[in-house]
Amino acid sequence: MNEEHDGTNQGKPSEEEYQRFRKMIDGVGREGLQRMVEHLTERIEANPRDTEALGGRGLAYAELGDHRRSAEDNGRIIALEPDNAGAYLDRARAYSAMEEHRLAVADYDVGIRLAPGDAVAHYSRGACKAELGDLAGAMSDFDVAVTLAPGDADAHYNRGLTHVAMGKRHRAVKDLSRAIDLNPNLANAHYHRGMAYRDMGRMDRALKDFGAVVELERNYGLAFYARGITNVNLGAHEAA
Repeated sequence: MNEEHDGTNQGKPSEEEYQRFRKMIDGVGREGLQRMVEHLTERIEANPRDTEALGGRGLAYAELGDHRRSAEDNGRIIALEPDNAGAYLDRARAYSAMEEHRLAVADYDVGIRLAPGDAVAHYSRGACKAELGDLAGAMSDFDVAVTLAPGDADAHYNRGLTHVAMGKRHRAVKDLSRAIDLNPNLANAHYHRGMAYRDMGRMDRALKDFGAVVELERNYGLAFYARGITNVNLGAHEAA
């Protein structure tokens, strides 16, 4: 069906549009982001139905840490375009940043239904479910994320953390090891794998992981503490 274009973007914004805004935002500092907000606000005032401008301002607000306004802008897009998956997913991220996890899950539900196959949306929803104590639901989302993006370190990392929370340390080690293989600089993955190894009694492996953490992040206090305790357990009191 042919319709006259009225200045709005129907449906989900194209990946090209999103990446263009993403590059614009990545290339400017805080002052640049604020100027971008001012420019986009002028566009929105001239045309309140300009969903591209609303989406861009929402991204800029998110980068500035103003997640409430980011959620509001994406809410305006949703009111104009109820089938805009990208707006639901962006609002979900804003809600998650504000720790409003139930609202985030509700938006992820809609966004995933409208645009299935998004690994990031699945593991982001899984992380929110984990925060809400729904570990089974979180695991289901992480399983889907790993299937969709087997090369995504974050998907394996998040599933590994959920295995840790469920007491499945061997499975946790497997996922965290895969995350580390994909991204050796994931200090948190080394730390949590080290804790899993320690709980399994594999102190030598734990010590190696804690050492990797402090090499990656010299201010990672928990890793220094864990390494000290592990050295005590190994009888290496001077090193502890």
